Amino acid sequence: MTASAPRVLVSGNCLTAGLAAALLRMGAASETHALPLTGETPDALRAKLDTLAASTDLWLLSPNNKVGRAAAQAHGKRVQLLPLIQFGAFQPDICYAWHRGTRTLTSPHYNSAIVVWGWRNGLDAGATAALFRAETFAALGYFDAWAPGLKDLQRAFADAGLAHRLADWFLAVKREGCFMHSINHPRLDAVVHLARVLAEEAGLPLRREVQSGEIHDGLNGTIWPVYPEIAERLGIHGGSYAWKYLTQNRFIDGVEDFVAQAFAGYLRQGLGREDLEITYQDASPIDRALRRITAMACP
Repeated sequence: MTASAPRVLVSGNCLTAGLAAALLRMGAASETHALPLTGETPDALRAKLDTLAASTDLWLLSPNNKVGRAAAQAHGKRVQLLPLIQFGAFQPDICYAWHRGTRTLTSPHYNSAIVVWGWRNGLDAGATAALFRAETFAALGYFDAWAPGLKDLQRAFADAGLAHRLADWFLAVKREGCFMHSINHPRLDAVVHLARVLAEEAGLPLRREVQSGEIHDGLNGTIWPVYPEIAERLGIHGGSYAWKYLTQNRFIDGVEDFVAQAFAGYLRQGLGREDLEITYQDASPIDRALRRITAMACP
């Protein structure tokens, strides 16, 4: 490795480890340090950043990393912001939910909005599974999620000062079909393409291409399917009702089994029908749409 490749710190969300690995393998960095924000208190994060300051040259930071940006300024570090990738068009049914009293998120964190609604409204597993059909997806706006998803990407790239590079990245990744494992976990090819964009913007050398299987990014722990009806509307292959929880070696094939296991999981977590609620988004449009579908009168 020549001396021209800088030492790079990457500190952001779930993409942190994958971006650091890709930059190193590309030869864009002589060494990389991955410092995810998840689980770090501001004081602990600042202490780690202060420790790494002397051994790093360029910092890649997410726009929401206020501690990192302040530390970079204090240490006189060069900063390149990285976009927070979120794109819900492939898996628009994913939501987060918690216990409405304790505000403890469910485990796993990803839920189906349809399943959460069925649980809250007293449907059994069979009736809930029957809601997984084109009529329901249309009513929920799942077939129209591409434009909002693109707006999320436009906002993310603009926040990182990379609005002019979105087209390069997006054209490259959408050739692969579904480029997301879930709403906020891109597939590895998408992470590698983003690393290339960031390297080019920072003026880093690109000495080699990343080959399949060369790096691990930790983002494929949960692979949420693209439902067949949605895949057909998007014109992509591979639609299914197969959920893959790779870190648990757990695989669910079919809506009926998925709903049954979700309901069983809520019971194990002590979540009564009235306890579970969708969070981080307005659930009222979901409720209105599904009440119309099931012909249930609002209380």
